[in-house]
Amino acid sequence: MRPHTTAILASLLLLVTMPDAGAYHRVRKDIKYGPWVTEVSETGATVLWLTEGNTLDRVEMDGAEYFQTSDGHKCYGTMHSVRIDSLQPGKEYVYRLAGQQVTEDIAEEQIESQPMEYSNWYSFKTMDSRADSCRFAMVNDLYSDKEMAYLLTADIKNRGFDFIMLGGNIVSSEDCSDDFLASTITILSDAAEWIPVFFTRGDEESRGCCPHCLAELFPTPTEGFWQCFRQGPVAILVLDTSEGCTDEYLTMEAQWLEQAVRDPQFTDAPFKLAVMHLPSKADRLFSILEGSGLDLVIAGHNQQYRELKAGESTNPFPIIFNSGEERLDFRAGRNRLRLSFNNAAGQTVHYYEIKKK
Repeated sequence: MRPHTTAILASLLLLVTMPDAGAYHRVRKDIKYGPWVTEVSETGATVLWLTEGNTLDRVEMDGAEYFQTSDGHKCYGTMHSVRIDSLQPGKEYVYRLAGQQVTEDIAEEQIESQPMEYSNWYSFKTMDSRADSCRFAMVNDLYSDKEMAYLLTADIKNRGFDFIMLGGNIVSSEDCSDDFLASTITILSDAAEWIPVFFTRGDEESRGCCPHCLAELFPTPTEGFWQCFRQGPVAILVLDTSEGCTDEYLTMEAQWLEQAVRDPQFTDAPFKLAVMHLPSKADRLFSILEGSGLDLVIAGHNQQYRELKAGESTNPFPIIFNSGEERLDFRAGRNRLRLSFNNAAGQTVHYYEIKKK
């Protein structure tokens, strides 16, 4: 076979195996917010989105369809949350959203005969504890300042982050999911469709009806706004220290944390990190974290950059506070952890580093 013939066949094969190029133009006009990917582990992820009207929606990925179900039945509505399990660590998955309109005059058995509408194609990667590095960006205390949010996150998609962390008080006094999503997912739309988003609750999000709606918008594998996951050399504890934490809630969180810090996912990690909004509310959790080998706490709420050294107050480990006017970029390898803090003009204004032998 001639060389140029081989090249032509290879090009044709690539075209066949790629998603339809035409599908990269957004077809669906009814997606109000999303999609965004969260609750990502080495073996699973949750994809969420909101539609303007009632639809029977699904995620299409690797030739399979994934639905939101209840009691074995496919769910339709405006809020869509699809859990996908049995995935592989560190693998990139290409997905799109497919849906059919549901109106009052359509019988339930006729819904699936409605015309199908498709979104663009997107992708995300699962976590991978064997990866050489961990990279994420965090913003917090924006108080619904959309202009600041746009400036801090404008180039976030192109910086090679493994995930994005929302560090609390993203909104100001919004009382519904619509307002929260307008202040977060709309601004992060180009990134959240591709990069997993995690959330730690601030005081503002613990008021009004937000505590209830946010549990749907950012599900976790636990009973509350706390979880632990591993990316490369870093184990990340996401903890809830907002003012909305009742004694009963904190008891559940503390009981979970006692188990989490003994899990090999945490104990075997070269670096151990906790992310929370308000460390001053965390004394009960700090007593569990003390002696766990925790390297660093990253927090918000303080409104300005601050480094609190271990033992400077009641903290047995360093605490770094991020400003609401800076984006925290976290990068860690096997022997070094480095934080850089970037303002709205894209200038790096602070550094923090931990090295290990």
